[in-house]
Amino acid sequence: MRTLTAAHAEAEQRLAIAEEEHQRLRRTAAHLDAIAKTDMLTGLLNAHAFRLRCASGLARGDLNGALLFVDLNGFKPVNDRFGHAAGDHVLRLVARTLRAAVREGDLAGRLGGDEFGLWLRGADAESLPDRLADLRAALAQPITWERQPGVTVLLPHDGAAIGAAVWPADGRRYEDLLATADHRMYADKPETRRDRPERRSRA
Repeated sequence: MRTLTAAHAEAEQRLAIAEEEHQRLRRTAAHLDAIAKTDMLTGLLNAHAFRLRCASGLARGDLNGALLFVDLNGFKPVNDRFGHAAGDHVLRLVARTLRAAVREGDLAGRLGGDEFGLWLRGADAESLPDRLADLRAALAQPITWERQPGVTVLLPHDGAAIGAAVWPADGRRYEDLLATADHRMYADKPETRRDRPERRSRA
């Protein structure tokens, strides 16, 4: 009887150890999966994960709304004058602003460099202008950086250019929507607006 009891206890202990190892492996797999989908600097979705989430949602037909292409204005001088630590600081703050701007069901990702993507679920031609105005205002806020202990500088930051493409009017596939949003983003750049003939004629 004692032998059977001991064997039973040993079997239960082995099962407990196996279950603990299984849970550890699951946590490790989930952690690695999150790392594979995350931009490590900003904590947003990385470019591949953002594209996959948008493209798969559109293909399934359960994603509607608008795709935004966000590109920071005047970002290069930050790196050139203050170094990449200051540039990284700007990118992290911008990511924080984008996270605050999205709602449940929206997506935010870093597409590369100083370019970001947003998917605003349910946004349409009527509601989009207000959301764009709020986002532009939030991204135009001054950014300071502690260059060294006790020394804080105002970084040369000029907000962001934003292009938007609305599903399905501007396309049904992610690639088509991204191309349209990218094109409209460049049209929103300060230098592009300054070079427009109608702008020059008013000067």
